Amino acid sequence: MEKKEHFIIDATGQVAGKLASKVAKLLLEGVRVTVVCCEEAVFVGSLEKAVNKFKAYLNKRCIVNPRRGPFHFREPRMHLAKIIKRMISYKKPRGKVAMSRLTTYEGIPRELEGQPRHKVTCALVKYTSNPNRYVTLGKLLSMFGWKHAEAAKSLTDELKEREKLESLKREEMNRKIEELRRNKSFEDEVNKKLEMLA
Repeated sequence: MEKKEHFIIDATGQVAGKLASKVAKLLLEGVRVTVVCCEEAVFVGSLEKAVNKFKAYLNKRCIVNPRRGPFHFREPRMHLAKIIKRMISYKKPRGKVAMSRLTTYEGIPRELEGQPRHKVTCALVKYTSNPNRYVTLGKLLSMFGWKHAEAAKSLTDELKEREKLESLKREEMNRKIEELRRNKSFEDEVNKKLEMLA
């Protein structure tokens, strides 16, 4: 990835841990990072394995006073943010500043519509040793209380459909402009009008 001030990363089909490590590095380098479609990040392995690990994770708490933490987030955006947070020295000033540069979303918000979204190539699940055996973060957390999977999916699909239509319109417009440029008679007509104006 080339160095930019702001990256929008689409987490779809990317291994959560590998993605988090790259995002953490960017944050520490001073880059603002927005991660969208957090519910589509994946954990490699079977669903049963992921469920058992998450159940064990839920059992971790402060015996003296559970309200002190650790806190177990059911929202994919918060869960992914926590994974990233654990890869940064978040208690130190540098880590706090780095975490302030991170924004995570389920789905794609309207304000980011049409903006280029990047993928972390090395984090894609298809490059893992077992690319056909994984579970998405949204599916896993839906089993533990997250209730907005369908809403996030429908909104994201609508947005992608709008982006696709806009892209087709731009392509059609560019094609027409190119045809006009190649049209000799149109060029002559434009030149005549320019001469008249001059």
